[in-house]
Amino acid sequence: MREDFFIDENELMIAVNKMFGVANYYVATLEKYISIMSSVKDESINDELICGEIADIISEARDVENMILNLNDKFRQMIIDELKAVEDNSGTFVFPDDPDLASIFAL
Repeated sequence: MREDFFIDENELMIAVNKMFGVANYYVATLEKYISIMSSVKDESINDELICGEIADIISEARDVENMILNLNDKFRQMIIDELKAVEDNSGTFVFPDDPDLASIFAL
């Protein structure tokens, strides 16, 4: 373990919140897109073939949305695991104020 290794709590929180903010923006944008496409399919188009194609697009958008949410969860766990590993491998390091890590991920 390097003795000159530093974790700046504020920088970590800024980086994490920025990453989760971008992910949440993409999820919200996809939700809006899905809502618009669903409205078009349900209220504006009577052609079965076109409605089927729109349903496929909606399904793909939902897949991307789920992929983003899964990556968010994996990233959150990776950060928690890495901070815990630093604490466990150091006889002296404790994450400042022993915070509830959920607060780091609050947006």
